[in-house]
Amino acid sequence: MVESADKIGMLKTELTEELGFKNTINIYAGGADNACAALGAGIVSMEMEMVSIGTSGVFLSYEEAGKEYGGDLHYFTHVLPDAFYSIGEICWKNI
Repeated sequence: MVESADKIGMLKTELTEELGFKNTINIYAGGADNACAALGAGIVSMEMEMVSIGTSGVFLSYEEAGKEYGGDLHYFTHVLPDAFYSIGEICWKNI
């Protein structure tokens, strides 16, 4: 397991040249779609939350320390170091 911001490799030289890139392309581990969306939306403190409506409906809450929801919510490691997030989701096909 690695952190989301960890560099895990570089794009192969042959592919870099084929795609026309002039510089080396680093590859990073990345993160889950909702965690990355939360970071992009600026959800970086416990005072902030996010609602995302797409393939599913998601309510995401930034967390700084571990919580136990007894299975009522999902709880994951965030893309930010030492941070977590909880989410509740609904899939439209199940409504």
